[in-house]
Amino acid sequence: MNRVFLSRKDAEKYFELIKSQEDLSYFELARLWKINPRTLRDWKNGQYSFPEELSRKVEQRYKIPLPQAAMIENDSDIKARAGKIGAVERMKKYGNPGTPLGRSKGGKISLLTHQKNNNGFKIAKLFPTPQKTSLLAEFIGIMLGDGGLTDYQTRITLNKIDDMDYVDYVKEIANKLFLEYPSLSSGRGKAIDLVISGKNLVDFLISMGLVKGDKIKQKIHIPSWINNRNEWKLSVLRGLFDTDGSVYLDKHYKKNIVYKSICVAYTSYSAPLQSNIYDLLVEFGFFPTISTINRIMLRKKEEVMKFFELVKPGNGKHVGRYRQYLEA
Repeated sequence: MNRVFLSRKDAEKYFELIKSQEDLSYFELARLWKINPRTLRDWKNGQYSFPEELSRKVEQRYKIPLPQAAMIENDSDIKARAGKIGAVERMKKYGNPGTPLGRSKGGKISLLTHQKNNNGFKIAKLFPTPQKTSLLAEFIGIMLGDGGLTDYQTRITLNKIDDMDYVDYVKEIANKLFLEYPSLSSGRGKAIDLVISGKNLVDFLISMGLVKGDKIKQKIHIPSWINNRNEWKLSVLRGLFDTDGSVYLDKHYKKNIVYKSICVAYTSYSAPLQSNIYDLLVEFGFFPTISTINRIMLRKKEEVMKFFELVKPGNGKHVGRYRQYLEA
């Protein structure tokens, strides 16, 4: 399979032309093409290549050709080039495996690794250590909402019916951060679990401010490092809303007339986390109310519209309901 490489500028123009032809949002276009919205966003930003087959279908349907500067490469060539780079780096670190010296160097490094871990030949799975970014802040928000840590597992529990599009969205985030897609397993009822096994990942997430075990008893809260940048604050609000938030239509009656208004709400049973969410919403110019002990709400249509514009929820369930109720 061939893949197409575009510069950021060319990619933005190319996909913007397609979007204008369909008169759809990028989220809706991704659903039409049956791909994850984040994947389409990465193609549009020129971060990743895309299948040449897609460009053929685009030209056939929309009469939009690839930009002249587009580069097309075969998968095997891409993998071969990556393999050569990997081989060079490996030889720098371990020596040439085809020589006695190289084998000796590799063996010594392996033994040092075993000694350092002090666990025989059972090597803990290694994960990359992501920098503090908006993507990591969003993942922390997801974990604070519907996630949990055990000694050896990172687990996120979603709804297998309502959240299936969001399951793919979360899998992509996890892979970008930790270079591993979570495995899926059915939980009780409508639950579906996304699981990554590995003590090193659990330890890393704890170092980022998460906790093992019961989150409520341990009074979870938004880690302090997220408060250093506004984009991180918005990202953690997104992750929390996508998992523990809701969009609904509030109805009340006055003189036999039904009045309807769109609302959004966060639900949290952790007092410190609820306080964090409330404070962040106020910081971004919202006027939240606490309707029950564990529920924070935005009840004005203008605020709900501003919320979706700023926070940009990634859960299609919420986006769909927002569009449905907005005109009610």
